[in-house]
Amino acid sequence: MSFAVASLDVGAVDGDYQDEVGRIFQLIEEADELLESAVRRLEPGALDGQSAAMGVVFLNAIAKKAAAGMALCAARAAEAREFRRCGDRTPAHWLARVTGVSMAEALAALQVPDRLRALPETDKAFRDGELSLAQARHAPRRRPPIPRRRRHCWRRRGGNR
Repeated sequence: MSFAVASLDVGAVDGDYQDEVGRIFQLIEEADELLESAVRRLEPGALDGQSAAMGVVFLNAIAKKAAAGMALCAARAAEAREFRRCGDRTPAHWLARVTGVSMAEALAALQVPDRLRALPETDKAFRDGELSLAQARHAPRRRPPIPRRRRHCWRRRGGNR
């Protein structure tokens, strides 16, 4: 898959980050080519169980990171109203069409980056591939408050619970 890095419109990006955008997409394209080559050569019947399980772990880590990058880019494309240029009614319609996921999955992917702006630790975990898109989507918005009764018990005991 070619991302046509040279034709990206990065004019709206400020300063030196234009060069960085090109480098980022070049790295993504190279990773895609390496993964494509590895998967083409993969012969599951030749793997022992442990190797197959290791493949699942590695490929899952890649999928989580790719989902995070896709969600971040999709949210920005939606914000920039790219879906209109492509003739789609909504950002979710555009994302569902482009990625082949359901409308529910597209909506979830579009909502996660905005939701994680208020949760920097969760955002970092998502970007680092520690959370799947579904896990990031269901991450608590904030720490639930301690009910008054429990606060009173906590103070009376004098401990940190």
